[in-house]
Amino acid sequence: MIKIIDERQLIRVTTRRNKGRIFICTPNGERHNLACNIIESVLLSKGYKVYNASPSLPADSIINSLSDIFPDAILISITLTDHIQITRNLIRKIRTKFPSLTIFVGGIALNDPNKTSDFNVTNVCIIRNMILADAIKLIRSTIARTQIT
Repeated sequence: MIKIIDERQLIRVTTRRNKGRIFICTPNGERHNLACNIIESVLLSKGYKVYNASPSLPADSIINSLSDIFPDAILISITLTDHIQITRNLIRKIRTKFPSLTIFVGGIALNDPNKTSDFNVTNVCIIRNMILADAIKLIRSTIARTQIT
């Protein structure tokens, strides 16, 4: 259903100004994509070009995709706390190749601060316990700031 809505949205959105390119992915081993598809749909409706690589690619494949796309931001979705270290490693690899790329990390794995209090990564925006509308506003304002500079 989401894909059908997206196809109809894409027709309407193509006449609008592109607000930026966003790459959505999950760390290697994650097998979810419903949340990623919903975020993709909302971002498409707001005028963004979205590349959705969920569910799960190896880190090297993500880096290669980023090299081809040159997105304005990357969104990483995590559902399992067991994948937090894998996500840290992915971010480290992304930072090596793309030091200034805006990175957002969110998902249910980050909702419990007791389990993820040590998930502090430099220059990464953590989306924790936030409703979708507020997360989209945060993404929009952050991308707008980085496009100006």
